[in-house]
Amino acid sequence: ATIKDLTVAGTVQGDNCVGSIVGDATNTNLEGNTSSVDIKAMLDGGYGFGGIVGCYTSNGSDSFAVRTNSYSGKIDRLASNVYYDAGGIVGYSQHHDNSIVNMDNNQFAGASASIKNCDSYCGGVAGYTEQYENSKLTVNSNVNSAEITGTGSSYVGGFLGNSYLYDTNSLQTNSNNFTSEAEITGATTKVGGLVGEFDTYETSTVEAKYNQLSGEITSPNTYVGGLVGYYYCGGYLVTGNACELSYNTNNVSLSGDNNIGGMIGRLDNQAHFSMQATTWTLQVGGRELELS
Repeated sequence: ATIKDLTVAGTVQGDNCVGSIVGDATNTNLEGNTSSVDIKAMLDGGYGFGGIVGCYTSNGSDSFAVRTNSYSGKIDRLASNVYYDAGGIVGYSQHHDNSIVNMDNNQFAGASASIKNCDSYCGGVAGYTEQYENSKLTVNSNVNSAEITGTGSSYVGGFLGNSYLYDTNSLQTNSNNFTSEAEITGATTKVGGLVGEFDTYETSTVEAKYNQLSGEITSPNTYVGGLVGYYYCGGYLVTGNACELSYNTNNVSLSGDNNIGGMIGRLDNQAHFSMQATTWTLQVGGRELELS
């Protein structure tokens, strides 16, 4: 199915897998859609709230593309409900069996654009992504100018809240723009301008290049990074580098307690990690630091 060039407004409320255009998608392309819909999480413990698509789960070797869409609405909870997996474009995404997923050239921006009171797994493009069995995911050339606030345990990122890669998978997060208007606040741990947490295993690879970050990132606790809050580079069966972060430009303001890094708050298993040609100008605890 292809859904394109729609313009939607209003309010949507639901328990799980709630999106302004599609709640739960499989083998679907969404292109050029514009939404200012406000989304409310009604169920305590609900998951999958996305500005365009609530949830995506692959069904074999299918494809899923969310490209050139724009979301300017608000995602929040009703009363004091706890909710998870919230993204400016896609809330929850799980793909496997040779599936191909593209989340490219989208915008999460506007005067009211925000994700508020998200407990865990909160991101400007996707809240939670999980890959198995030779799947491919691209998160390229997106723009985030919104406010994202995590109130619970962890995993808050400018573009991905959390990304898990098992088996033989690949992820590209290139040429994204976290603008000076953007703001991320995490209540506890694993907060990053690009991704809250990366986890890679076996023969999986991650490439993050040419991203530009200029916003404000705050957490009262641990693992706060200008690019990635917490990075486990576990692609130990890969020949060469499983994890590459190169040619990125960072001018963010960072605030946290422990494990604060201009690039990464904490990096584990760095034997297969590579970074080159990267320059950072940071405001950390009121002091400006320039690194290259």
